[in-house]
Amino acid sequence: MSFHIDKSIPKSVADVMRDGYQKVDILWPISHTVSFVANKGRTRNGYCKKVSKDFYQIAINKDIVKPQDVLNVVVHELLHSYPEIFSQGHKGEWLKRAKVVNQKYSLNVQRTNSYERSQTYTRRPTKYLIHCTKCHHEWNYRRTPKWINHLNEVKCPYCHTKTIQADQVLKIDQI
Repeated sequence: MSFHIDKSIPKSVADVMRDGYQKVDILWPISHTVSFVANKGRTRNGYCKKVSKDFYQIAINKDIVKPQDVLNVVVHELLHSYPEIFSQGHKGEWLKRAKVVNQKYSLNVQRTNSYERSQTYTRRPTKYLIHCTKCHHEWNYRRTPKWINHLNEVKCPYCHTKTIQADQVLKIDQI
């Protein structure tokens, strides 16, 4: 049918998405509509979501910048978008088609990938560093823990003592 690429996706990445779509469409004609969107997730490279019977939304993590990595993720998610494969996960027909695509186009479509994120990838900084004064176990928090105001009552889960004190809380901007 057709595909749509969200306008927020840079042209260079959109070109790679078009290339991936064409590669898969040549091997197995795509008879449904696919919409590509940017994903700002922190843990996965992309996902395929079935919106309706013949409409799938594919999100690609915006932090992946290497064209070859983007292409691998696009093809990976496009293989999920086929109705006969969608609910199979990474087994059976999905796996067979991934092997065909890898062999024909020299790609590296895998079940999972651990691409290094680009220099624009930023994790939220650690806001609090908390540790036990007895066993010296440390915890890093990016958000304020709910129990921060009750440190005198909190037991360390490792040594089971109430040795986490308020003066052990460090805010990054005070360091």
